[in-house]
Amino acid sequence: MKTQTTAAGAGARGSPLARVLAASGGVSALLLRVTLAVVLFPHGAQKLLGWFGGYGLSGTRDFLTGQIGLPDALAVFIILLEFFGPFLLLLGFLTRPVALAVIDASC
Repeated sequence: MKTQTTAAGAGARGSPLARVLAASGGVSALLLRVTLAVVLFPHGAQKLLGWFGGYGLSGTRDFLTGQIGLPDALAVFIILLEFFGPFLLLLGFLTRPVALAVIDASC
């Protein structure tokens, strides 16, 4: 019996990659993910689509490359991340990497 408990405990923890890709369960985690996605979506839509008074892809890319000095590929990645990241959070997919990248991109 002790072997089964240990094996089940090891399976629940999973590999490091599985822990990174997994979303925490529960209603509170879902509520937090939905709230964060609702807050982040308009910000990403400003950057990519020009909605909510934003400059769109070209304007934001020009700002990030010209004023901030980021490489073009990184600027486009940040714009795409801030637009598609909230959808990934809603789905509970790649929640930790998306949250880390959004935090890092906004600093």
